[in-house]
Amino acid sequence: MAETAKLQFSWKRRPSEIKGYDRAMYTTLDNGDYIRVDYNLADSMARIYVEVDGDRNSPYFAVINNGRVTLERNNSGRSSKVAEIISNRSSQFSSIPNREILKIINRNYGIFDEDAAEKTAEKKAADINREEIKQRYFKKESNPYNAQTPASVPYTPGRFSVLDVLDILTGIVIAAGTFILFGYSFLAAGAASVFWGLILGFVDIMIREREPVFIKIILFLFGGAFAYIYGYFYY
Repeated sequence: MAETAKLQFSWKRRPSEIKGYDRAMYTTLDNGDYIRVDYNLADSMARIYVEVDGDRNSPYFAVINNGRVTLERNNSGRSSKVAEIISNRSSQFSSIPNREILKIINRNYGIFDEDAAEKTAEKKAADINREEIKQRYFKKESNPYNAQTPASVPYTPGRFSVLDVLDILTGIVIAAGTFILFGYSFLAAGAASVFWGLILGFVDIMIREREPVFIKIILFLFGGAFAYIYGYFYY
């Protein structure tokens, strides 16, 4: 419902008549408030303006220069209530269809590019997950008594997928091809199978950045070891 309410108005563009600014974007909200942003992209300047309908059209504005608030003024020439008035309309200002303006505002008064923030949050979550996986299998803690050692991190098994089926089929082809290529050698096929199992673990963790699927890894490690032992002692 909040998203729908935010989109019930449309922003308009016009040249700015205020010195130092090139253009302006403005709109009238459903409650009658008039909001506007004058901006100068080249100089990274923005002037955020609110005219409150229920307060005898009292004006409040703030100037942002290079990401910092440099001036706040209300109808009496003071700075009181300016931050509150603008912040209360942050969701409306955040709907400006121009990311360059939002970048200049730089999250002041809670105004920001919501789509970009969501993508950043998703990327951050993916980075955290990737680091946890790498630490669990590759990073050694310098302090053996540290509670955040890899062994203390809860383990979540990797999910089996179509990609894992392809990995298994590829490994079988590699092992069978090696077996034939080296004159029906179980030793060669076993070594190739073990090597492929190790590669799969590395690929899952470092390249695909997910929990390794141990079923396929164990299949090739134990299967390869069995073939190698069989070829060494009995064939």
